[in-house]
Amino acid sequence: MMLDFLIAPLFDPPGALVDVQPSFDAGGRRTGSTFLLREGDRYFAGRIADWRVVLIEPNIGVGLWDRVALREEVRERQRAQEAGREMDWDQVGAEARIVLADLSRAGEEYLKALGLR
Repeated sequence: MMLDFLIAPLFDPPGALVDVQPSFDAGGRRTGSTFLLREGDRYFAGRIADWRVVLIEPNIGVGLWDRVALREEVRERQRAQEAGREMDWDQVGAEARIVLADLSRAGEEYLKALGLR
């Protein structure tokens, strides 16, 4: 699936991220980062305590599938010509059907997890 997400850190203590300062060991290898945060007029160091996943666009890439179907049609036409047979139109859109079937299964599992099925 091609859902668009942003991953946002949740800091402890809470604050707005101002800067990230890298830390290094004596050999110059990076060992971590210090997150500088701000709350009002106060600046302080914080740590990432958790992550929040933000759905930007519930997009499964449907806009791309017409391009896939066109390629499948061209390929099937070539295969049919090479084999001296009629086109098998069931081969056109096969990849889209796989993705949509997976999406349907995932939706069903989601509804089950919510207790709605």
